[in-house]
Amino acid sequence: MSRKRGRITVQEQPTKQTRAFQRLAMLPFLVVSLFFVIIGITEVIPAAGLFGVVWTFVAGCFVIIAVFQMVRKNGVVHRVGYDVENDLDRSIVGLMEDVPEEEFGENAPAPAGTTEARLLELQSLYDRDLITHEEYEAKRKDILSDL
Repeated sequence: MSRKRGRITVQEQPTKQTRAFQRLAMLPFLVVSLFFVIIGITEVIPAAGLFGVVWTFVAGCFVIIAVFQMVRKNGVVHRVGYDVENDLDRSIVGLMEDVPEEEFGENAPAPAGTTEARLLELQSLYDRDLITHEEYEAKRKDILSDL
């Protein structure tokens, strides 16, 4: 009996409240970064030369990161990947909660496709020995039952 391997990736989109908190949390970071840029331009560059330029450049990068994080539409997305090696690990899928489609907004998953496309993809998986004959037949019956 052969073992199948796979990977499940779960992506969590922050809620509106979380995005608002992330933006608010970046404000002190932005203020401190701007402060270091001003210090770098007025004090460190004249006193330390090349070190001052590097100092100011790094502080400027922090300013850019803070601004970018504050204006991002979707906030910080959290992705987690799970390696799946057997049927016991596949229970992770059963533990994930169902989310109504309207909560996805513009990040909604693509539709499953036509029956023909699904059957062709299934045949491709079977031809590449990624699924067993029993899995192929069971899924084929499932797809055809949706007609």
